[in-house]
Amino acid sequence: MTATFLSLGISLATVLIVYYLVGKQIKNRAASELMLNKLVNKVEAIQHDISAICAASTGVDKRINVHDRRIRDLIERLDEVENSEVFEKNHDFQGAVELAKKGANVSEIVEASHLTLDEAELLLRLHKG
Repeated sequence: MTATFLSLGISLATVLIVYYLVGKQIKNRAASELMLNKLVNKVEAIQHDISAICAASTGVDKRINVHDRRIRDLIERLDEVENSEVFEKNHDFQGAVELAKKGANVSEIVEASHLTLDEAELLLRLHKG
């Protein structure tokens, strides 16, 4: 009879241990599932952020291309202006202004800058140093 009670006690202890371990495993599984759900949510948020960044970078890339084209056009126009007679005439005029500021006379300005006599006289009145 004691052997039966002993066997019954061991069986009961085994059942209690198994019940305890199964309960602990269920709690661990619930915690793991909760953690997994949080991680899935974070991954989805990161994927959404990456999609938004990619969409924004496409818009930025388009704007950069537009500005690149504008800059190239402006450089071409600047080259055209620099190579034109107007730019050379303006450059000569700037040199004439410098001469007038330094105290040059009308004939020196006409000779150096190829301005007319009237232009050189006007320039001297405006910029005489």
